Amino acid sequence: MKLFIDSSLLVEYVKNTKTELLEYLVASESDLYISSTVVSEFFFHYLAIRGGKSPLTLKVNRQIASCLKQGEYTGFLQQFGFLEDLASVVTRAPELMQRHNLLPNDALILATCLHHSLPYLASYDENDFRDVCTAEGITLISSVDEAKQLLAD
Repeated sequence: MKLFIDSSLLVEYVKNTKTELLEYLVASESDLYISSTVVSEFFFHYLAIRGGKSPLTLKVNRQIASCLKQGEYTGFLQQFGFLEDLASVVTRAPELMQRHNLLPNDALILATCLHHSLPYLASYDENDFRDVCTAEGITLISSVDEAKQLLAD
């Protein structure tokens, strides 16, 4: 199964709050993909988690380096395939923003799935993606039960 991983799964995993779905998907040996949009969102939240302050406050106080230990996140991110943001993805995002009332990063994620013909999106952001994914022919996976059902088919 090929699917796109939203930053919400990565962030919850690092927070050690909701780890089950990502662990299940990695163990399922499915083809899991991320993009620079997901990586950017992940690092933004990662800084806040590690630094205990907003990323902007960490920047102003010159504390970003102290929040990042060299390479501690590299192996974690390398277990996913990386899909580049192509021009066609970037140009399609505004159309998706208008059609579905999406924020930019959500539109970029959806455009990436559509461009690469990825039929599944794993995300905890059901309010952002449930109806939009249905409208665009993408299956949203937000729980282990949903993932199990899809893998069983």
